[in-house]
Amino acid sequence: AMSLIGRDSASYDGKEGSSSIDLVEATDDQTDELETLSALSALGENLQAVRSILEAASSWDGTVTLMNDLLGSVQPTTTEHAASLAEAVDALTKLEYGAEALSGTPGSEDRQAAISEFRTKIEVLLKPMLLNALKLQSTGNAVRVVGPLQQCVSMYKSLNKLDALKDEYVKARPAAIHKLWFAFSPPSRAHPISEDASMESKPTFVEWLPTWFDVCLNLLAEEKRRSTAVFG
Repeated sequence: AMSLIGRDSASYDGKEGSSSIDLVEATDDQTDELETLSALSALGENLQAVRSILEAASSWDGTVTLMNDLLGSVQPTTTEHAASLAEAVDALTKLEYGAEALSGTPGSEDRQAAISEFRTKIEVLLKPMLLNALKLQSTGNAVRVVGPLQQCVSMYKSLNKLDALKDEYVKARPAAIHKLWFAFSPPSRAHPISEDASMESKPTFVEWLPTWFDVCLNLLAEEKRRSTAVFG
């Protein structure tokens, strides 16, 4: 009986040892597979980076030429040239992505200087377009008013200059009620023997003030709709 127990014990120990070896080998195989996958992932990222660099380098000169052509023909107060300016903003974004991909390669400072120059030119050309769009607000034509402003918002947002647009918008929007306020002149007291009754038809300040408040209320109601359409 002791002999049988001894043989069974040895047999069990042998099986346990074999299972342990198999487990170690399986673990080693999994580790090798993970290392291979990790290496392949890193290789893929490196290839993608190289591709980005090559694409940026190959398209840089062409995009710069396009920018010069677009900015040389822009007249921001016309619709067709506003489209050219929008295209120039998109091209500037492409240049900025390209410069980022090419960072660390020769010519980095020159590329940043070119981008800064193009950005300045675009902002200078965009300002009259914005001011013209703001002037259109008094026309009452919603499509004509909102469309140009939406174009400006899109471009200023791409340039990360939306705060500058909002400053101009806030200054221009209440211009009409400011003008109306300072245009008021009270009626002068007519001479007793004068037959000129034109001054008598002018409202007093107390009579005029409610009409001015009505204009303010209409502006606020319109602004609630329009600002949502323009700024989203």
